[in-house]
Amino acid sequence: LKRAGSLISERRRGQDAYSNLGFELLGDALARIDKESVSEVISRRVTTPLGMKDTTPTAQGSSLPRVRPHCRYGVPTPSWTGVVGAGGLSSTSADLRRLLLAFLSPADSALERALRLSVEFKMKDSKGTRLGLPWSVHGSMLWHSGGTYGETSAMALDIPNSRGAVLLTDQALAFGTVRGVFQLAQERIPAPGAPHIRF
Repeated sequence: LKRAGSLISERRRGQDAYSNLGFELLGDALARIDKESVSEVISRRVTTPLGMKDTTPTAQGSSLPRVRPHCRYGVPTPSWTGVVGAGGLSSTSADLRRLLLAFLSPADSALERALRLSVEFKMKDSKGTRLGLPWSVHGSMLWHSGGTYGETSAMALDIPNSRGAVLLTDQALAFGTVRGVFQLAQERIPAPGAPHIRF
């Protein structure tokens, strides 16, 4: 933490910024509390209870074949490994559907209540965007995206209208492209009614 703090310039102090390091530190803290590895904590607390059997740390892989990541110029690139706390997981659309449905279900279990807490409004960033943990809030839609130099994933939730969308690609996509996909999904997914999940 001292080393990380020393790397922040005086000009940037007090400004908000997304940080993979911050989520890695959070994962490390949870692992230390539970006396397990970050992977074991995620498996025991999240993926196993939700039946997400094909969501694993990227280095371990799953039983299913994986597509090869590509940079935005179409050149194959290796997957990132060793950043489990910051989202270094491989998953499938079927598993992410289970996660979406857990967010849209009544908060009956401890896990579902924790998921709901993560989407509650916490603060605004310097641009005025409302933030959860780590969701960005745009009207009734919450969304979060992540990417490497060869893969992009994102999820959007519209909890009041029981609908959601997932984006998984083997390409590095620009932030604006991801946001545009979700704006299109928000227009085309019907509401209200039973949960609608779009891939």
